[in-house]
Amino acid sequence: MEAHVLAPTSEQIAKMDALLKAFADGYNYANEQVKPGITSKTTIQSLVYQDIRARFGLSANQAVNQGTHEGATQNQDRT
Repeated sequence: MEAHVLAPTSEQIAKMDALLKAFADGYNYANEQVKPGITSKTTIQSLVYQDIRARFGLSANQAVNQGTHEGATQNQDRT
């Protein structure tokens, strides 16, 4: 099977970099806002979902993933 190489344009690279920064900033925001004992993804999303979408311009799916990742991190920190 032949390997395919991606060759994004400079505009696409800038958009990907902006998305990565927004996602990281949203994750850090969620981490700051959520108390350490809270590990439920549903609870985390109810606390920060709307703010993450508004503050960091993330789509609904991206904002939901913030809660998933934050919940997993909170669970790891407890062990």
